[in-house]
Amino acid sequence: MVGVLIPMKWAIIGNSMTGGRAALMVTGGTLGLLVAVATIWLSLLDPSGPGVVPDLLATAYLMWMLGWVAGPV
Repeated sequence: MVGVLIPMKWAIIGNSMTGGRAALMVTGGTLGLLVAVATIWLSLLDPSGPGVVPDLLATAYLMWMLGWVAGPV
């Protein structure tokens, strides 16, 4: 069953990617990738004080969660 659903989903996405919708999907994907790289970079920072980086990462993860919850709406 799964072997049929995945190609069907790709066909639906391929046929719906026209004009402004395609541009929006590419822009969103690019911005998401940049924010993901920034989150990884944030995790590699040398802390300037105790608890600074963990607090910033917690905030970044909260923003990711809110984006995943509010994004589909």
